Parts: sequence; C-alpha cells; structure tokens
Amino acid sequence: MHEERESINNVAKIPEDLEIKKVYKTTGTISILYKQKYLSIKHPDNTILLKNKKIVKILEIVQIDNKVFLNVVDYRRKSVVYDFPCESSMLDTYEILDQVKDAKRRQINLDDIKFKLVKLNIGGEESDQKTFVIPLLH
Repeated sequence: MHEERESINNVAKIPEDLEIKKVYKTTGTISILYKQKYLSIKHPDNTILLKNKKIVKILEIVQIDNKVFLNVVDYRRKSVVYDFPCESSMLDTYEILDQVKDAKRRQINLDDIKFKLVKLNIGGEESDQKTFVIPLLH
C-alpha cells in the first residue's frame, strides 16, 4: 500500500495551456507559450491559422485583466500550392500575398486559434519571391 501511494504522488503534470514567456516593457506586448506552441510578434512565431480558416499575422500580444488577446491582420490567400494527390487546402497549405500594410487590424481571443503556421519565402530577389504557409504539426 505504501508503494501505491508513492506512485500516485509521482503522476506527470499536465502542462497549462498558457504561459507568459516574456514581457516587453517598452511596448507592453508579451510572448507566450500556448498549447505548447511559442507565439510572438516576430517571425517565424507570428503566423497562425484561425478556426474560421483565416491566416493572420500577430502584430501584438496583450494581457488585459488576466486575459490574453492577439492583435492581428489577415493575409490574403493567393492560391492553393498543389492539387494532386489532393488539394493543398485540405492540409491547410497555401500561397499567400505577403502584404498586410493596408489590412484592417483586429483583436482575437486565444480560443480562435486552430494552429500555428510556418511562413516560407521562396525565390530569388524580393520582387520574385513567393510566400507559402504550412501548418506546424508536432
């Protein structure tokens, strides 16, 4: 019976969904670990897919009254990357337009996040580059 009690006390701890990793004093923004994914305002940790299938760039992560919100802008999808053996959209992989200057800024909840994306710029000179997003699954 003593051995059983010891093993019960040594149960693995389930990680919390949200951990604040860094607070930037000059801007008031933070970086976080959410569902074991590091999110910040800097590339490569600032691109996510929302549950409504929008691809967004994180501009700011703020904490208000013990709640965390993301200020984001939408990327525009240009096209699917491939269509054989299935369309790349089935795997949430897209070519996007890497221009978010004129996009409208909005605030979202962490619950709106489906998963983190990796943004890749491929090509030679900046004018010839194509930008793709692929899901980060691990």
